[in-house]
Amino acid sequence: MHLLRPLLLLALAGGPLPAAQAQTVWLVDAAGGGNFSSLEAAAEAAQPGDVLWIAAGEYGQLSTGKRLTLLSDESGPRPRIASLELVGAAGFQALHLEIRSLRLAGPGRVLIDDCHIGPGDFWRNFFGSFLVTNGADLLLSRCDVRGGSFATDGAPALVVEKGSTAQVVSSVLRGAQVPASDLFKLSGYGGPALVARSSARVWVVDSELSGGDGEDYGQGSSFQPGAGGAGLVVGSGARVDLRGQADDRLSGGLQNPGWPGPLDGPALFCQPGLPAPQALLGPITISGAVSACAQQGDPPRSFLVPTEREFGSPERRVQCFGPAGQAAVLATSFQSALLAVPLVAETPVFLDSNALAELLPIVLQGFDEGAEYAWMAPSGVPFAGLSYHVQLFEVWPANGLLGANSITFVLAP
Repeated sequence: MHLLRPLLLLALAGGPLPAAQAQTVWLVDAAGGGNFSSLEAAAEAAQPGDVLWIAAGEYGQLSTGKRLTLLSDESGPRPRIASLELVGAAGFQALHLEIRSLRLAGPGRVLIDDCHIGPGDFWRNFFGSFLVTNGADLLLSRCDVRGGSFATDGAPALVVEKGSTAQVVSSVLRGAQVPASDLFKLSGYGGPALVARSSARVWVVDSELSGGDGEDYGQGSSFQPGAGGAGLVVGSGARVDLRGQADDRLSGGLQNPGWPGPLDGPALFCQPGLPAPQALLGPITISGAVSACAQQGDPPRSFLVPTEREFGSPERRVQCFGPAGQAAVLATSFQSALLAVPLVAETPVFLDSNALAELLPIVLQGFDEGAEYAWMAPSGVPFAGLSYHVQLFEVWPANGLLGANSITFVLAP
């Protein structure tokens, strides 16, 4: 492991760690032991940039457009939130929570990290447990997202649509299984793990996508049909880039739970439409049929993942995977952005290039065992909610830079 200098000393490109902005850390406790017992009341009183430290318990719906950070004690159980709706909440961050239903709309980066999401209530499940729409920008990392059921069918875990951008890093997405009934038998279709449509752009890194199992009591006939859900559905104008290793899986659901058959769901299904959908597949394990819109990445492209750390440690670590011997750069910034860079076609830049903290030249070691790097982060109330962003770039002599995904670290009180 390579240990980098403490963040407080970084000054290679953009200067040292920015001064901690004045903010308030509010304690929210459903049992009444904090500043607020209601999450909605706390968010209404909070100012943009404030931190809501949430105690374990049950909480209702929250709808907000403010830049807030929602945290909980990562050593304890996750607080359970009925639903979370974010509209234009650029810079919003949620960590170590259980959220039954999540909706994200409007521009600006939102971080959802170390959360369990779904399944939501009956009506919300129709749109998926997690809906990202209307030009939203999501970084989803270390999360478990499960689709819910709607009527006799399973619903998606995650839907990204209408020009939105999403990075799915080190996460598990599972489409819903057809709901069971003890009173009568109904056939139905399993839900897809991920749906990307209407010009969405999605990067899936070091993650597992699996469709939900169906129920087919008609055994393939037109009477009571049913089938497994797709691992990934790509619609018109959408582009999905899957990067990872052999232990990362893309799979369709089974025709019936525990009973494979000819109506098993596809691993990848491309819906017809213009512009044509695209899916770039890395060296991951694929179980199920794959539509013609899929392309094999050649050569496989690099990616970046967070590494588990000891609880309470100020150390933050990442692993970099990519072609052995490939020159690369690790960049860090205290501002996020999604910029169009013409150096290489469709290269994403998730950092603000005008606010870089460090540029570290590295050489990638391969896909089997990534090169690991670590930062020593500050802690304490003055730094609560401050986040910094890390992105990996391959360096190509002829064509410039090729960006991989990014990850974000949030400092706790």
